[in-house]
Amino acid sequence: MITNRLHGHILCILLGIPHIFLPNAYYKNESFYETWTKDIPFCRFVKDTSQIESAIKELLE
Repeated sequence: MITNRLHGHILCILLGIPHIFLPNAYYKNESFYETWTKDIPFCRFVKDTSQIESAIKELLE
């Protein structure tokens, strides 16, 4: 799953769904990720959409 919605990110974490988390316009997503969820192994925060493909490959390994 790929999302830029905080509630989607939280739901994926609770259900154990691997996902890519994208930033939003006012840095809430990045701040939440860095503060609370950066150590979750099945989630990647991607600041630039050109990094999505490599993040997907990491999650699939």
